[in-house]
Amino acid sequence: MYAKTKPKSDLTAIKLDNELKKLDELQNELEKEYITGPLQKNIKTDLNIVYVGSVDYETTAPILMAHFHGCSIVNRVTIPVNKFNSTPKGFAYIEFSEPSSVELAMTLDQSLLRGRKIKVVPKRTNKPGFSTTNRPTRSDAFGYHGRGTLRPSRGYTGRIPHTRGYGGVSRFTPY
Repeated sequence: MYAKTKPKSDLTAIKLDNELKKLDELQNELEKEYITGPLQKNIKTDLNIVYVGSVDYETTAPILMAHFHGCSIVNRVTIPVNKFNSTPKGFAYIEFSEPSSVELAMTLDQSLLRGRKIKVVPKRTNKPGFSTTNRPTRSDAFGYHGRGTLRPSRGYTGRIPHTRGYGGVSRFTPY
């Protein structure tokens, strides 16, 4: 009697699969273009750099160069500072001339520098658009919505309705 046709749900599923395949292909192309561009340059330079954590605030670049002199030639030492009062942040980046010297520098992990155990790890490359934390924004954290407009003034001694609770009235006495 009637010609058999595929149900609409099957057709939409096929269309969605095709669209997903196209999106995956586009994303792969964009990632390849991005990696061959500026990110590739950053990755190459980051292979020669180590992060040194738990550095004493009085430590200077020559002290760090002397501590890491056995690894290889140190090209640059960067000690980030607080932009408001120009005090060191407590960590540093050391750039070596060769990528193989990063492994030698890693052997100095947990060594003492000015009385503190330092942490030495390879520098990670930051990729734009990827966050290392997935925490909510401050306004959305823990469902907190602020004090709202129902907070009474100091002189108020009466009762105010409790809107977020059990539906009764709260007995708020101002301080």
